[in-house]
Amino acid sequence: MWLGTGGRPKVKLDLEDEGAILTGGSLGNGRAVALEPAHEGANVAVNYRRHHDEAMALVAEIEGMDRKGLAVKADVSSYSDSEAMVANLVEAFGR
Repeated sequence: MWLGTGGRPKVKLDLEDEGAILTGGSLGNGRAVALEPAHEGANVAVNYRRHHDEAMALVAEIEGMDRKGLAVKADVSSYSDSEAMVANLVEAFGR
């Protein structure tokens, strides 16, 4: 265990080269949550519906951590959008 943001205890996860999808991750709390898997070694796909520029800025930050990042526009209430989002992640990250 180590101290995370704000000195709170945090469990160290081994996510090296795993893939993660964060829905609604381009703004606010979702943005902060989206950075955590990248800090833990994961490649991160950021889902957005309307905030393309913010999602792209977050992907750039993730890639700045030497991780793969991907912005995917999708409506997660749509099965076909969600299915396509997962397919994009598998194609980009190989998992």
